[in-house]
Amino acid sequence: MRVRLKDIADKVGVRTSTVSMVLNDHPKAQTFSPATRQKIKATAARLGYIPNAAARALITKRTYNIGFIIPEYASQRWSNQFYSDMLNGIDDVCYKHNYNLIVHCCNLSNAMDFVFPRGISERNIDGLIISNAVSPDILKRFEELKVPCVRIGSPSNITGSIIPELSPDLIRGHILALEYLSRLGHRRIMLFNSGNQHSRFFADKLRSGISGTVLHEKLDLMAFFTSNGKCDESSSLEFITDYFSRDEAERPTAVITNPQTCLGIFNEIKKYNLSCPKHLSLVSNYNFGLFDYIIPGLTSLQYDNAAIAGYSAEKLLDMIDGKDNGKNTALTDFPVTLNIRQSCSNVQL
Repeated sequence: MRVRLKDIADKVGVRTSTVSMVLNDHPKAQTFSPATRQKIKATAARLGYIPNAAARALITKRTYNIGFIIPEYASQRWSNQFYSDMLNGIDDVCYKHNYNLIVHCCNLSNAMDFVFPRGISERNIDGLIISNAVSPDILKRFEELKVPCVRIGSPSNITGSIIPELSPDLIRGHILALEYLSRLGHRRIMLFNSGNQHSRFFADKLRSGISGTVLHEKLDLMAFFTSNGKCDESSSLEFITDYFSRDEAERPTAVITNPQTCLGIFNEIKKYNLSCPKHLSLVSNYNFGLFDYIIPGLTSLQYDNAAIAGYSAEKLLDMIDGKDNGKNTALTDFPVTLNIRQSCSNVQL
């Protein structure tokens, strides 16, 4: 027979309402002693209690669903390790707090093309985690729905938003890569990325970050933005076209881009009897586990995307519980390191 709240209450020696508040994490549950709360939860687990989701929602006025959105331009979508790492971190937190996770893939850069996922527009979620770049117009629409939101990804230029932003310290990470390449004698280094507003903002911010430093004096930091707004394996064709359109003395000797484009360039240059790292050094702006096994191993920026996403999920749940108003939060100091492998070498003079 199904275990009822009353069964647990009888075993512990408390009221049924007390059991309900504790098991549903009701704010008033904090008025009971830690020992009582722990005894109720242990008894529920021992008896095999299974919560009734509908009853729980009626009591708490929540759906116990949170949404997670990635941009539709993401290469390979959920099989992309960058986003699957985020998904793992968020899912772990949802499991710990008995929340369900609803995932969507949407256009987050153009409000005219954006369609609210059903779970959000119908208010079937309690909160939302948005990954990577989002247009200000779309963020404004989320705010108007009064759904608690957190954004994770690289730093943005959006000001005045009440939505917290959490990101790794990618500016510092790119500076580590530039310093390393500079020590190897590289002077012409290309940032290769999509042409959206967010990518252009990041390139400007990186240039500002090295302004007035030795790196600024030493390096010619080029920024190349793809014509179709995407940056993936197929973008290597645009790189090759640009590369050979330049005079030899003006061609980049090193490229920093995303993992998929790195692998595309790595394979494409072979068709022209070029090789990495002899003719071109490559640095990925995110670390994939397979980089330890390809030859040459791909040097990459490394940070714990799952941990950052998990932190964002915990913050979102605190916002839902009213423990955190989420305002004016921009955490951009999650550490980034440089994982040096064999894809970069001294410049061939």
